[in-house]
Parts: sequence; structure tokens; C-alpha cells
Amino acid sequence: MIEYILKVLVVLLWSSFKFVFGFITALLSGFSFVETLVYNVVGGMLGVIFYLYVWDFVVRLKRKYYPAKPIVGIKISKRRRFFVKLIKKYELVGVVILTPTILTVPIGVIIAATFEHNKWKIKRMMFFSFLGWNLILYSIYTLFGNKLITMFNWLF
Repeated sequence: MIEYILKVLVVLLWSSFKFVFGFITALLSGFSFVETLVYNVVGGMLGVIFYLYVWDFVVRLKRKYYPAKPIVGIKISKRRRFFVKLIKKYELVGVVILTPTILTVPIGVIIAATFEHNKWKIKRMMFFSFLGWNLILYSIYTLFGNKLITMFNWLF
């Protein structure tokens, strides 16, 4: 029983930071489809809620103790330029779609919180993104099955 609880906690923690690693951990732990779905989505949403309110607190502290300074210049790489174009074009939807797979949950939440002040909208869209990506990843797993598990075992 304790081993099962520890597996669940590990999946929740990974999902709250990097969603794909939580999914892989859930598969390697031998969870069923429903368990994988629930633990990954709950872990991702716990991360969204935590990072959303921590970021709000950090922004308040920064504004209180450090006044705004003019931005002199930022070196822009091709990767950063790609992400900026994507975020400007698709705004919250683009960030929400990229968060579970490419971005980490804290980075996605921070980017989403910088241009969307409605926290419920961020939470709702992240929930559906986590749910959708979990279904997509699990369908890929069911198509390729044990080949992916052996590849994940080899990587880790």
C-alpha cells in the first residue's frame, strides 16, 4: 500500500513539473488508463494552481521592493524568436498547447499569467490541455505498446 502511494506521489510530482515525465512514470509504474489519466491531470493541475499563485506572490513582491526599470536590450536567439512569434500569434491557446509537451508547467503558467489575468481561464484551459495531451499520449502508447516501454526503460 505504501509503495502504491509513493508511486502515485512520484507521478503527481512529475506531472506538476513536467507533464510528459509524469506520463512516462505512470506507464512505467504499471498504472491503468484511468489511473494514468487521473494522476497526470491532477498532478498537472496541482502544479498549475501552485505556480500560478506563487508567481502572483512573486510579482507582488517584486513590484513592492523593486520598481520598474526601462529595458535596455535583450539578445534574441532563433529559438526565443520562434517562441515569441508563436505566443504573439496564438496567445493563451498556443501556450496552453505547448505547456504539457515542450514547455514545463511552471514556465507555461508564468507565460500564460503574464498576458492573461483571469486565473480561472488559465486553469480551465490548462485542464483541457492536460486532458487532451494525456489522451493523445495514451493513444500513441496503445498503438506502439511495448516498444515504447522498452525504449523508456533503455533511456532511464
